[in-house]
Amino acid sequence: MKKIYLALLMAIVSPSFVLAQVGINTPTPEATLDIRAKNHTSSGPGAVTANDGILVPRVNDLAVNGTVNGQLVYLITNAGTFSQGFHYWNGTVWSPLDMTNDAWTNDITSSSVKIGTKSDGTARTAGTEFVATDTGRVGIGTTDPKVTLQVNGLASTATVPDGFTTPRLTRSQLSAKDASYGTDQNGTLVFVTSLDGSAINKVSNVTSVGLYFYDSPTNKWYNVRNSSSGHVEGFKIITGTYSPATPYTIQPDDYILILRFNTASTGGASSGNIGNTSPFINTTANMILPDPTTCPGRILHFINDSDRLGSSTGESAFTNYPMLGAITETNSYNTKSSSLNYEVQTGQNYSQWRIISDGTRWISLQVVIV
Repeated sequence: MKKIYLALLMAIVSPSFVLAQVGINTPTPEATLDIRAKNHTSSGPGAVTANDGILVPRVNDLAVNGTVNGQLVYLITNAGTFSQGFHYWNGTVWSPLDMTNDAWTNDITSSSVKIGTKSDGTARTAGTEFVATDTGRVGIGTTDPKVTLQVNGLASTATVPDGFTTPRLTRSQLSAKDASYGTDQNGTLVFVTSLDGSAINKVSNVTSVGLYFYDSPTNKWYNVRNSSSGHVEGFKIITGTYSPATPYTIQPDDYILILRFNTASTGGASSGNIGNTSPFINTTANMILPDPTTCPGRILHFINDSDRLGSSTGESAFTNYPMLGAITETNSYNTKSSSLNYEVQTGQNYSQWRIISDGTRWISLQVVIV
């Protein structure tokens, strides 16, 4: 039989003795109420039994308010907006006991779990919600996601940069992960920040900075500008006045450029404007190529639209770096190049230069003069 030592019993035995502690299964309570399990011994706690524990009042609804702060009950089933579990009266409402060490709360009404508070314990403001529904949807900035993942921005808050950032890697970093991408990664998005390394294997189509998706049937990465994995390249028409003082600078996403310059580089065709030491920079260029050492494997395609849709006032484009082999294959990288290797000519209509960086220099892949 359980031994219960009560202050009342002690008061009867010794009226002058007042005891403020109660012990159950112990003659020496160590707190106001000290309850020991059946197998608790003088050496310490023992194994649990089926009947150990405290049974608080159990209820099937919480429709009636409590009267004293700290009242504790156990709700035996979900009822209205309340979930099954322990609840206490906080002076205003019945509040569930959160048995987890996080900010997630159950929301029966919306059939979801959500982060209910900020890190300081205050309520989250509208637009900063984070919820996961019972149907597997996730909402950020919304309590009612309509698709698998819905992210709402703070459009009215100018100081908050809204958007979604994909993983950012250089081409060589992405290439190093070739073996990690297969069928399960079909459709994966990444943003290539620079063109280091070589355009080989799965990154053979990564020839410009930009957003790429992985296509597992072809085992290739493709720029999202492409309409399909058939690799349709974007292009840009360059119009305006470009001179050595105000040249056109090749942009990270440039690939096919249709050139319709208004102003010629008057010194670009003169070998006197080309440096005598490697890499033989033309100082009067009106089109600035990127340093080939920063973009190995990058390909650029130039088309000089010299008749300018019926007008013959188009001008040549002159580059700062030589396009080796563009005119004569006898030029060596270790000697001063011909000035013709800097010119996308206007003398013939639709002349085309296609060049590639080998990590050291720009080399001509194709020259077409029509």
